[in-house]
Amino acid sequence: MKILILTEGGKKYGFGHITRCLAIYQELKSKFDVRLVVDGDSAAKDFLGNVNVYISNWHKDTKKVFKLIGKNDAVIIDSYKAGPSFCKELSGKSQVSLYIDDNNRLRYPRGVVVNGNIYAKELEYPRTKGMQYLLGTDYVCLRKDFLKIPSKRINKQIRSIMLTYGGSSNSDFTAKTLRFLSVNYPGIHKLVVVPEGFKDIAKLECAKDSKTEFMHSPDAKGMIGLMLKADICICGGGQTINELARIGVPTVGICFADNQRLNLKTWQEKGFIKYIGHYKGLDLFDNLKSALENLSSQKVRTKMSKIGRKFVDGKGSRRITEQVLGAYADKN
Repeated sequence: MKILILTEGGKKYGFGHITRCLAIYQELKSKFDVRLVVDGDSAAKDFLGNVNVYISNWHKDTKKVFKLIGKNDAVIIDSYKAGPSFCKELSGKSQVSLYIDDNNRLRYPRGVVVNGNIYAKELEYPRTKGMQYLLGTDYVCLRKDFLKIPSKRINKQIRSIMLTYGGSSNSDFTAKTLRFLSVNYPGIHKLVVVPEGFKDIAKLECAKDSKTEFMHSPDAKGMIGLMLKADICICGGGQTINELARIGVPTVGICFADNQRLNLKTWQEKGFIKYIGHYKGLDLFDNLKSALENLSSQKVRTKMSKIGRKFVDGKGSRRITEQVLGAYADKN
């Protein structure tokens, strides 16, 4: 049984889809013949490191994609661009099609829909014949390094704040946030993640203080190290929140796109994050200051940390493999 994974991402749109697919790839590669195909740029290739990845605009070169699939094969798609006709044809050519979905984007054809987001069970997915749904944080796809994680220490006082907004398109706002932290919290260590393809490094240099440390394109182990060190993280509303929940890092969430809002609001309802609004909001930095004051309490941060760890255990990719792909492989 061969498995084809199709996804997209890069310096403009971020690495959330790529990260999820990498997690599944890592789980599958020791058991199956797996090919990872990414519609991306050089930043996507650099992000994946030594992974055997094919960079290709597979959305346009569909004939080439279909030639890679046999009737006994499986296809995994994590995409905001793939249309219904493409998915239908793909489903007809493969043994099983697995769609990683965030917002009930399409009426998918025969196959399996995986939505590992905290709000997944609230979406009204159609319960049609031939469809299987794996919903909720039991199916969060995290890279293999996040499987075994030591207990996080919750310090009495805030010593360090981690800052990560994902794709390089948020570079101006990263500098703006860093400047706010440098002015208002000069005694706290700032850990700033600088993703691949980040623009305006000079602006970050102007915004930093003596307690600022830049981390350029950290891999999974590097991110885990930062998260274990950070007392608080300020981040966007994408895949990183799931990683922070796994580690148990009390988090302040900021919305950068409409499709992040439900994720942020639901995590706030569960008690893991403090959601402070859209990055263009007029009161955003007032809200950030209030959130950081609230998080100065060790008791508050300890509770948030436990909630995050309760919802995400790092075994999502393994569950998907065992419950879906393993079952099909046993038949062949």
